[in-house]
Amino acid sequence: MGIGNFLKKMSGIQAYQDRKKAKSTKAEADELLAYLQEENEKRRSKSNEILDKFARVRLEALKETIGPFLHFLDFMGQNYKDKEYEIYSQIDIKPEKIQELKTLDMNAGTALGTVAASGSLALAALSGVPSAVTWGVSTFAAASTGTAISSLSGAAAWNATLAWLGGGSLAAGGGGMAAGAAVLTGITWASTGLVALASAGLIASAYYSKKYTQAVTYLEEVKEYKAKLELGWQLMNNINQRALELQNLTLQLKDHIVTALQYLEPLVYDFQTDDEYQVLTFQQAALLVKGMSDIAQVSLMDSDGNLNDNTLIVANNTKKILNRNL
Repeated sequence: MGIGNFLKKMSGIQAYQDRKKAKSTKAEADELLAYLQEENEKRRSKSNEILDKFARVRLEALKETIGPFLHFLDFMGQNYKDKEYEIYSQIDIKPEKIQELKTLDMNAGTALGTVAASGSLALAALSGVPSAVTWGVSTFAAASTGTAISSLSGAAAWNATLAWLGGGSLAAGGGGMAAGAAVLTGITWASTGLVALASAGLIASAYYSKKYTQAVTYLEEVKEYKAKLELGWQLMNNINQRALELQNLTLQLKDHIVTALQYLEPLVYDFQTDDEYQVLTFQQAALLVKGMSDIAQVSLMDSDGNLNDNTLIVANNTKKILNRNL
């Protein structure tokens, strides 16, 4: 040790400088962490706003379109039993598809009030209409009240997303940050980001307790945490953008179906299977309704917590249907 360094330590100058540097480093980390918490809350609020609206639009569109079409279909089936096979064959709708439409119509009739009352509209957007109605409420409630972070493997991304959207925080489960770090091993990058989002409050409280002597490590951990948060933010941004795209397509599809049903309504009371115009009108309405069924059921997230690739397929198919019916 040089004489200069020795004298600095002896006089306490080194200790003073170390404390000053540590204090500055901790202040930098505190400031960054506060920003991350504020930004995370803004993004959570924005995601909820987008997903809630998409869920409402999707459910309301179902109620306004599939029900009336099924009513016409039932009327025609009951009143033209001798032509029932011909009628159904004209629109390429199999019996199981008709049952699926009936289930969707029934679910849409009750789902809006159910999920809105439980705060599960975002889940209805993420998971698609049928599953959101059957299991969404209990899943959302369980996730948002505090799931142990160490129990998230397998459904990590889903549970973390639900907890984050619900404003809840994942419980430490006794493991603290160690448990949080453990579950991030071996799961998808999406899960890593989403778990970071959901555990924001837990991790922040642990960070703030760091002492000045741990300032450098503290800052490094906050920066690492920032990188994980940004993964989650990017994924949620992608999901939000797809939700907005599907919402716009849903509204367009609804308008087309309403118009198609207006043309179809006067025909159902004396439907002629050999009339080209009547058959074409029926086919167009059926094609649009099948498109609404697909867009209503698609899940925004896949089982790994990534943006569901099927949403792009459904979006492109819907655009083709809309272009055919211009």
